[in-house]
Amino acid sequence: MAQTGRVNRTLNSGKLTIWSKSVGAGVFGVRVKNSPLNQRNVTPDNMSSKLIKHMPKSALSFVRGTAARYLPEGGPKDWLRQKYTVSERTAKVEQLDIVDSGFGTIEGETYPYIELANGHVFYGYTSDEYENDYAQLDQAIKDVLIPEAYFVAYDYYRSYVDTSIFDQIKYYDPKPGDTVVQVGPYHGHFTTKLSHMVGEEGTVVAIEAHPENHRLLEANVRENCLDNVRTLNRAVSNTDGDLEFYVTTGASGKTYSLKRENFDEFDEITEDMISTITVEGLTLDGIVDDMEIESVDYLILTVNMEEANILRGAFRTLQKDLDLALVACSELSAIEEILAEHGFEYTIDEAFAPVVYASKRGLVDPD
Repeated sequence: MAQTGRVNRTLNSGKLTIWSKSVGAGVFGVRVKNSPLNQRNVTPDNMSSKLIKHMPKSALSFVRGTAARYLPEGGPKDWLRQKYTVSERTAKVEQLDIVDSGFGTIEGETYPYIELANGHVFYGYTSDEYENDYAQLDQAIKDVLIPEAYFVAYDYYRSYVDTSIFDQIKYYDPKPGDTVVQVGPYHGHFTTKLSHMVGEEGTVVAIEAHPENHRLLEANVRENCLDNVRTLNRAVSNTDGDLEFYVTTGASGKTYSLKRENFDEFDEITEDMISTITVEGLTLDGIVDDMEIESVDYLILTVNMEEANILRGAFRTLQKDLDLALVACSELSAIEEILAEHGFEYTIDEAFAPVVYASKRGLVDPD
């Protein structure tokens, strides 16, 4: 027989009542006194994220505990766990000292932005896939962070605050006066960190292939007064000429690749989500020559499995006395062959996805 029960508890926000009846059929309810949260006969099929938008975190905690105690395994219990468990993303966003957020116009297009207490201002994409994560935030954070800017905040955390998954400077710390070439800078979060590391006498060259990513990169460079950063909207490959990119938009922003098959491993990406764009392509050697870059101290590639092709078009650049990091690589055997041919010492970190660190000056033990 299905379990039934009724629980009452007084919270600071008022009276919270949770009841369950005919739980085997997945029927339960939640009521908060003096709140827009006031629904009966709620099921996993008709219960939307509106239910938790007005629920205080203390109530969320109580919901989780009550679900664990009174509901049978499976069905509604699993659904409640998913909906009411504070996500890892939300825990990270709550660590940010955000002071404001809103919308701004860049080249005629509207984008959300966040402003932080350290003075940083970042524009980015919005995503409706994080509605439940936003609902779990403390009200103090919601007061300064609009829902549309949640993904911008999360992007900032994982790309600027905590870059431990793909540590791009694990074996080499850019120094004041260095020239760093960054291929695939996305919206410029890590570009900002590099800019501060190389200082006024140094230079960061940020090369972004996707036109919209580059638009946001330029805006963020401008907003954060990164005068030592030069940006370029080009695709880097082993040949010059127009290149067709496959593009998809999802929870992690806009992802693109020269190879359609690179999306096959993602079940959530369907054929109707993929489009194509054409971008002017140049070799890295050509870019270094055109931009009159005399020396390169550090080269970073975050380019969705195009590392080997880029290195094939960087013969003269790889003759220089430099260090490099290749993030989330494919074609490791080809990369190793190219690095060995040019006299690099290298190591591969495969803790998450392959990251290749290489140097002509000798790798420095990060410990």
